[in-house]
Amino acid sequence: MIRVLCVDDNPHDLALIRDALKKESERFTIVPVTDRVDFEKAMGEGKFDVVLSDFNILGYEGLEIVRKVKERFPDIPVIVVTSKGSEEIAVAALKQGADDYVTKTPGHITQLPHTIRQVLESNTARQKLKQREKNLQTILDNISDGILVVDQKGTILYANPTALEMFGNPEGGLVGKSFGYPINPGLSADIELPLRPGGTGTTEMCVTNCVWENKDCYIVVLHDITEHKKAEKELTGAKEYLIHLFNVIPILVYTLDPKTFALTWVSPNITRVLGYSAEEILQPNRRWWEAHIHPEDKDKVPLSKSEIRKKGHLTHEYRLQKKNGNYIWIRDEVTVIYNDQGNIVEIVGVCFDITQEKQLKEEQEKLEEQLRQAQRLESIGRLASSVAHDFNNILSVILGYGEIIHQMLHPSDPLEEKVEQIIKAAERATDLTRQLLAFSRKQVFQLEVVNLNEIVKNMEKMLRRLIEEHIELELSLAEDLPYVKVDPAQIEQVIMNLVVNARDAMPTGGKLTIETREATLNENDVKDRQGVMPGKYVMLAVTDTGCGMDKEVLPYIFEPFFTTKEKGKGTGLGLSTVYGIVKQSEGDIRVHSKPGKGSRFEVYIPVTNEQPKEIMEGVGQGESLGKGEKILVVEDKAELRELMEQILSSLGYKVILASNGEEALSKVSELRLKPDLLITDVIMPVMNGRQLVERLKRKYPDLKVIYISGYTDDITAQMGVLESEAPFIQKPFNTKDFAEKVWKVLHEKGNGKLQ
Repeated sequence: MIRVLCVDDNPHDLALIRDALKKESERFTIVPVTDRVDFEKAMGEGKFDVVLSDFNILGYEGLEIVRKVKERFPDIPVIVVTSKGSEEIAVAALKQGADDYVTKTPGHITQLPHTIRQVLESNTARQKLKQREKNLQTILDNISDGILVVDQKGTILYANPTALEMFGNPEGGLVGKSFGYPINPGLSADIELPLRPGGTGTTEMCVTNCVWENKDCYIVVLHDITEHKKAEKELTGAKEYLIHLFNVIPILVYTLDPKTFALTWVSPNITRVLGYSAEEILQPNRRWWEAHIHPEDKDKVPLSKSEIRKKGHLTHEYRLQKKNGNYIWIRDEVTVIYNDQGNIVEIVGVCFDITQEKQLKEEQEKLEEQLRQAQRLESIGRLASSVAHDFNNILSVILGYGEIIHQMLHPSDPLEEKVEQIIKAAERATDLTRQLLAFSRKQVFQLEVVNLNEIVKNMEKMLRRLIEEHIELELSLAEDLPYVKVDPAQIEQVIMNLVVNARDAMPTGGKLTIETREATLNENDVKDRQGVMPGKYVMLAVTDTGCGMDKEVLPYIFEPFFTTKEKGKGTGLGLSTVYGIVKQSEGDIRVHSKPGKGSRFEVYIPVTNEQPKEIMEGVGQGESLGKGEKILVVEDKAELRELMEQILSSLGYKVILASNGEEALSKVSELRLKPDLLITDVIMPVMNGRQLVERLKRKYPDLKVIYISGYTDDITAQMGVLESEAPFIQKPFNTKDFAEKVWKVLHEKGNGKLQ
């Protein structure tokens, strides 16, 4: 229903209008207004869709009705219906806001219904257009992009609020100002704008053609991408940082296809770590990684999909081959990435280079094994030294009296052979004790400054007889070899034992080489050698072409009673003796051997700056008879006192016996005794040998002294005997050596020469 407000104070005209509308349609409802009061009331209610009005009615002049309606209801159409039809009135009505004009003549009034409908439709279309314009303006006012309209000369014709903000809200706005940037329709470009007060930013500019106020223009859309560019720059920086990080840390990262388990990506530091490029590793066959795992480690790496799916995270260590052929140890941690549905979307692996960690662990295990071996050797040494004293005392008695009895027997006496067996058994027991003490580094050494070449040359004939004819002996001795300070007898034992060991390794013949040369060991050479200091050494090497030894045997060859020979072919003390002598000489011994490739033993003895002393001459067995010299013997073991008394008395010496230091001092005082020689045990109850010597030398400063002991060198050293450089006899001893030592000491001067 269309409500028509009909403003007309002429009843005839009002009826004419009603008839015209009623004939056309029943859809019209007429609300007549004939005076000023009703008009104001109708304006207050506003319940109408269209207004029909004439000129100069209700006390209003001209088109004042039209103006009042439009002021109050600008969107309600007004049609001027008048009997004064003229073009001038029609133009005036339209200028005042009227939507149309109809005259009341019979020929025109019938068109009134059509005119009303047409005006209403036009008004509806106009309202929709206004709404669209309003909506469009709202969009333009609130859109986050800047919108400009620029004419073909570059002058800005329109700018939305965002555009104003992008340009810093210049005074007077942007309209009428030059845009200032090249315009290329159809393309986009990034430009720098003074985005927001106090700073600049990057804007993406898009340009399209348009028509604005009947002129060809351009619409310029400005999209702020400052934050995007900033994020992009930060992302680029993060990527560069990650690349730098990957290039300085030993960590590899890779991804696997969850279906094929093929490599899909590797971190860029792959070249630095492994030497391969990413392209080489991501090769078409997709199985590079598995192919470069060390053969011994392939079983350690579970690559099956079911294994990874089951656990979700795996860690394993294995060796991976580099491009140069070397292997590095890596710790590979593989993690499965799942989506919300529980499906595997990616497999990520992180590899840490643990080569150095492995090397340190191996070195630690090696050092621990060396420590355990040293502790085993030390425990055996302590065991040997703990029984040495009593064993040596017993052997001294057996050997001494055995030799005395042997000297008393006639060669044809049937007991002679049995006594010889007793002596030989005692000598073998003596050698066994000395070997154990040599291994445990507890022997008392008689050190001399010597040239190892001279020792080797002096032993050459004996060694050639020892190895027999089927083995070739070659000496390769360096000239101008530096001196070393050793016990010559012990070094001879080292050489002999090494030669015998080499001989036994070549039962069908071969070549044996003894070599000497000067050598320098640096910090790296001795880092794994316990107790060995860097410096200059003389190296003595014994090399054979025999059967050699495998790596399982080598760690045990210096242990006492360990032997690879058949039962009854060796005691297992030869190399342990060598080891002990070398270590006690502050040296080192190294072994290089492979099955079927022979063995090489290298002995290193420190070089000394001392010079050799003049060797005494003129001592002979036939001259070892005494002439009544007084010898004071102090020994707490009665059987040894009696043995030494019998030996010395038989040689022509006068012997005074004492069981301890106090008894010896008492006899010297009571008998007014001035002994020519004091032979004293080192370790005795009440007063030890060194203390006794100090007491007696206060009275007799030139008193000659010989120390004897069955204890090992560490106990003897504690008594200060080794530092005193006094003559020393190690128990057990034979009568010949004992007699010669007594004769030498009695007949030497202060400078070491004999009288």
